[in-house]
Amino acid sequence: MSTPLLDPHSLLKATGLAALAALMAACSFNLSGAPCSGDSDCADQAICADGFCAATCSSDSDCQDPERTCQPYVRSGSGETENVCLVDDPSDVGVDETGPDGCSTDQECRDRLDDQQAVCGIGGTCIIRPDKQFAVLLVDTTDVMPLPPDGAPGADIAAAFLTPPDGSHESAVAWGNTLLYEPIGDITRDSHLDGSALSFSEDDQCVTGPFDSTTTPLGGLGGRLLLRFVDTDGDRVPMEPGHEIHIVEWGPNCDSALDDVDQFEAYLCSTRTDSLDPDEDCRQRLGEGGGYQRFTPTLGD
Repeated sequence: MSTPLLDPHSLLKATGLAALAALMAACSFNLSGAPCSGDSDCADQAICADGFCAATCSSDSDCQDPERTCQPYVRSGSGETENVCLVDDPSDVGVDETGPDGCSTDQECRDRLDDQQAVCGIGGTCIIRPDKQFAVLLVDTTDVMPLPPDGAPGADIAAAFLTPPDGSHESAVAWGNTLLYEPIGDITRDSHLDGSALSFSEDDQCVTGPFDSTTTPLGGLGGRLLLRFVDTDGDRVPMEPGHEIHIVEWGPNCDSALDDVDQFEAYLCSTRTDSLDPDEDCRQRLGEGGGYQRFTPTLGD
């Protein structure tokens, strides 16, 4: 299931309208279509090459466009070689690899466009990959039999927020906003995590308010909750290196009468498209725990 992520960023940018037009024209001959963060974002028979889907091939006959032939292409960064459909001569479509749009390394493009997202794309042309969008997936790992004393099976998520290093709810830059809620069992209420700032107890370990209105139950083993992070105006907040993800689960940190801590796993999700598939895009395991947990993700490039 792909879940829409709001506020998609521009796919290309350059300084000046002329530069933007040149980049769009340069990219049109060698890219198969949609931006991507991994091969799973692309259709069958295509790979994610430098942030955009490209058709793979084993011979020239696999290329639907007669101007293209099956050629080896080295993916930027990994050094892996894949056969993809490219035009024989980029100059045939108005692209001069030695001209202002041509390139041979990613660094050339980053220097030229003053953007660390720039790469030397298919056919030796500078492109700017779309910004990565991040989310966090929480998966219940609790064995719920017998039922706990509070009568709510599995992990009950009370809060999720994003802070600078060593931060607390008082320094939160963003709050969890539900993209997907898939509890186990007969739970019928919606997730309460809507991006609003939440109030906390004096010891900063739990939210204030009654259990039923301040928790989102996952319902036991396999229940899932997918969250992005937004500010109090509802705008997506980019995740930056060093940011910490805080997850508050209703355990002894919220109610001292509880002996057991329900467990959940946390995964970092990322995509360069305007939708996110929790089954494909949430690959970085942040850790497992219960109660109050904080995780520092590795964002990569």
